[in-house]
Amino acid sequence: MKRGTVAGRELAVLAFAFSASVFLCVLFWPDRVHWLFLLIPLSLLILSFFLWRSSRRLLILLGIGLLAGCLCFGVWERLVLERAARLTGGTRRVEAVVLEYPKATNYGESVKLEAEGVRCQLYLDEESGLEPGMRIALNAHFSLTQEKTGEDYYLSLGLPLFGNADSPPMLLGEAGPAIRFFPAKLGERLRRNIRVAVDGETAAFLTDILTGDRSELKKDTFFYAMMREAGVLHCIAVSGMHLSFLVSFLAFALGRGKRSSLICIPVILLFMAVTGFTASVVRAGIMMILVCFSVLLNREYDGPTALALALALMSAGNPYALRNVGLILSFAATLGILLFSQELDRSLPRLPAGRERRLPGMILRYVRGTLAVSLGAQILTLPVSALAFGQIPLLSPLTNLLILWAVTISFGLGLLVSILGSFWPFGAVIVGWPARLLVRYISVIVKAVGRLPFASLYPDNRMLALWLFLLYVLLLFFRFWPGLRRRMRPCLLAAASSLLVCICLGTLLYRQDDLLAGILDVGQGQCVVLSGKGFAVAADCGSLNSSENAGDIAARYLLSRGRTRLDALILSHYDADHRNGALELLRRMKVGCLIVPPPDEDSFAQELIQTAEELGVPVKIVSGEVEELAFGELRALIVPPLGSGGNNEKGLCALLSLGDFDVLLTGDASAETELRLLERLELPDLELLAVGHHGSRYSSSQNLLAASAPDVSVISVGRNSFGLPSEETLRRLMDAGAEVYRTDRSGTLEIAYQERKGAGKHG
Repeated sequence: MKRGTVAGRELAVLAFAFSASVFLCVLFWPDRVHWLFLLIPLSLLILSFFLWRSSRRLLILLGIGLLAGCLCFGVWERLVLERAARLTGGTRRVEAVVLEYPKATNYGESVKLEAEGVRCQLYLDEESGLEPGMRIALNAHFSLTQEKTGEDYYLSLGLPLFGNADSPPMLLGEAGPAIRFFPAKLGERLRRNIRVAVDGETAAFLTDILTGDRSELKKDTFFYAMMREAGVLHCIAVSGMHLSFLVSFLAFALGRGKRSSLICIPVILLFMAVTGFTASVVRAGIMMILVCFSVLLNREYDGPTALALALALMSAGNPYALRNVGLILSFAATLGILLFSQELDRSLPRLPAGRERRLPGMILRYVRGTLAVSLGAQILTLPVSALAFGQIPLLSPLTNLLILWAVTISFGLGLLVSILGSFWPFGAVIVGWPARLLVRYISVIVKAVGRLPFASLYPDNRMLALWLFLLYVLLLFFRFWPGLRRRMRPCLLAAASSLLVCICLGTLLYRQDDLLAGILDVGQGQCVVLSGKGFAVAADCGSLNSSENAGDIAARYLLSRGRTRLDALILSHYDADHRNGALELLRRMKVGCLIVPPPDEDSFAQELIQTAEELGVPVKIVSGEVEELAFGELRALIVPPLGSGGNNEKGLCALLSLGDFDVLLTGDASAETELRLLERLELPDLELLAVGHHGSRYSSSQNLLAASAPDVSVISVGRNSFGLPSEETLRRLMDAGAEVYRTDRSGTLEIAYQERKGAGKHG
């Protein structure tokens, strides 16, 4: 092996040891005995002097890397976290520098500042007109992001502090040097140019892939959900892949060589700054800068060493960046490509050598290369995606194959649009037309693939963990068993066939019960799904504070259990916490019927009914008489609105029965409306009661509980400021002999029922 290669691999060991040490410190650093972490690397260094020379060098490198990581974390903690902690505790007046343009929130706007050397996300009650580079003074109350959220997410973005302004900020002047704020102003100029040249979905798409600002793209909740289901968020959200597009364009225009490398380095740094130094872009940027330096210095480039150095540099700058899911996914994808893509490419079909340069051969090379890279990246990102997002995008390689070429061209056209917009707006509009066509094509493909059954798999499926275990056993054999390195094709076939078996078994497991009642954890809202042999019905679909749309949660729950169709969606009333996910669910699932109370003047009710009609979903408006419906073997009695006043009293109630298993849903009905329900309907003894109004003391009255005698009661509730569920309601339920379960404590709840075996509960 060449000496340069040996030195490179030793550098990789040192860098990986450093990053591993920092990561362990982030996870396990004790409050008062953190210096004990130093004993491990010091022990390795001492042990190295008693071993043979061949092992001594490796131990020394590991010891130095681990020791440096511990020291780096300790220094960073003192310089950043302790300085941030000194700003907390009461309202104080500070001077700060604005780092980025403000972003609108539901209650005003937020802006990133640097106050006394610490980065902070400040929340303001009204528009401030702030711009990057402004020096301001303000009175604000600061709190640590870790303590406020209970997690390290904002720390992983380099934001240790939240601030809430007590008064409008006062402008003190400009902070220098101006070059520091040039990337933020350039990014805003690019976004403005794009919005002028194109609009709607195209503008949101191009803005995201060029600057990383996905605020507009997220407004189209259906398209965003389909990107997640199809597994292409990494293609569209700004990432290291887009940086590779940019460098490829420069290399094509300037040619490959030292001149091109010299130009690429500042361009890479500028792109990293414009996109806000997102983790995946920084990782890719460091690796590409190392590529440029290898060309300039006539050195061999080694992918694993460059990846290790990128990780070490990022962890030195911010240790908590190692907790960032974007960085973990980017690192895992890159490592998977380095380890597996070449073998995958060799295992895929190819044409004879003479035909590879013709058009069919070029197309096949594109297909083979895209699939090899996509599959290689996916191999190591599967467990990360499953743990972090509860999802495995199964059809991601197929979607990449269909749209990656269009994303590449769209990135180039978007860059051209943003540049032309500064000095030739009409030219930017002209270039925007083909960009519109490409974005439209991408949208159609993503929505088509995202709606396919099993486009994504979810860990809820009990057989998925078994398949992941089998997959990684196969991969370990492939990597380390002699003679299997060149037999990737049988490995792929075994993985695909075992996946098919596990999907079928998982679906059968979920369909063995006559009735499965799922009370979904949607935060402060409600969504109940009843499914059985030949039917699936959802009642309500909304949430006030879930990080994910309630319709997406419901769709993923159904899809993970092999359900691609709903027989009916029943909405008790039009309050947001019961209905704001309904539009998403209608778009994502085939729905046989939408059952609603009479629509009021609320714009959502009109939009919901109009959307259902456009999608071909029959709408049944229940008023006046009790409707008796059947969905397979499930019998449903839908009671029309019985009260008057607000939406809570104008809602539907539903009694759903299968055999001798009865479920009652009352929405947000009050005790008075419950009395009218008892006059209108003779209730049987209930096996399951979906507790009304999230456990409010004004619902689930003594009269209702005495008449229905529920065996099990479930409260759909999340974090709230209303004091729900109330202690009074909980006492009433327990006094009535009902077992009580809550989604805010147990997560999604499932009640399984088999006619011969009775009911069982699991969460």
